[in-house]
Amino acid sequence: MFEIAFDHAWLAGKDFPRERGRALLRLLEALSRTASLREAAQAAGLSYRSAWGVLGEAARLFGAPLVEMQRGRGARLTRLGIRLLRADEQLRKVVEPLRARFELKPAPSGGAALRLTASHDPLLAQFCERFAVPAGLVADVTFRGSEDCLALFSRGATELAGFHLEGFDIRRFVQDLETGAKQVGELPPITLATLRKKMTALSGEIAQGAVWANAARSYMPKSLEALPEAARTNPDFFVGNMVPTCIDADRAAAAAVNRRTLVGYVKLPNYQNYWIEAGFAEEIQAIRTAIAAGQDDRIPSLMSDRWLSQVTLYGSPTEVRDGVEAWYAAGVKTLIMVPSSTRGNQMVALQELIDLFR
Repeated sequence: MFEIAFDHAWLAGKDFPRERGRALLRLLEALSRTASLREAAQAAGLSYRSAWGVLGEAARLFGAPLVEMQRGRGARLTRLGIRLLRADEQLRKVVEPLRARFELKPAPSGGAALRLTASHDPLLAQFCERFAVPAGLVADVTFRGSEDCLALFSRGATELAGFHLEGFDIRRFVQDLETGAKQVGELPPITLATLRKKMTALSGEIAQGAVWANAARSYMPKSLEALPEAARTNPDFFVGNMVPTCIDADRAAAAAVNRRTLVGYVKLPNYQNYWIEAGFAEEIQAIRTAIAAGQDDRIPSLMSDRWLSQVTLYGSPTEVRDGVEAWYAAGVKTLIMVPSSTRGNQMVALQELIDLFR
């Protein structure tokens, strides 16, 4: 017996996990109704001490307090605290109407496993492969575009459909954050995750940086042309890319590791469309044909050396260092190397990466 709930969590970061973000928003919402921090903490399901702790963490991360304490008047939200609540309310207006439609209650004993169609999430693919499918919770997983996912759901061809929320206005969200920050101090630079040209252009309009994952080095100059001139010529505008990396003098072995790393990504429509745009239509069409035929085991062999050498770094230390320099020459300012190893786990891979630059 299991239950799948449709939920959202957006306030999170490297040193501020999602559960802390949820707790903070619950506390801020309670403080919008009461000036007593003790009462607000109780309403948010927190101890008084925990409430102080989460407010302190948030103040350090944002660089400004979200709540101010006044003698005789109790706790009051600052302008930044109010802005965060409004941003959460905006997101909830998009999410809440979908909750009743997509939440699934426990299936009766002996019920059939679910069919799942989703548009984007490598972690979801790994979760299904390693847990949900073996456990009998999910019978079939396919990856399609958002519109196809919803069409299959409406025809009853899938019980779960994953898709992008088009109603959430990221431009307005960033504007609200910046407006709120003016009352208490500047925000840290905002960097948007990007891939294709439309999102790249948006990052140059409303943010102070753009970061790719698994971009094609040969296509990076073209991608950067989508940035507005002011961002493109600004030395402080962040341009980064996350690149799978495997260091081994046995180049074929290192390439095989990177191919395994990218299997989940080449199944995703948004990455497929990007790589086609970047000049790798032949490889992606062959991969799509294999996926449609249920021949996922063929996918690594369809990732050509031509494609792999532009999307990842692999080979001897000298070859990898030369590849890093080539990325900088292509216009990337910060290269985020994501290491894997032919010899062991992530800790082994990380040590190999450290040794590379000693």
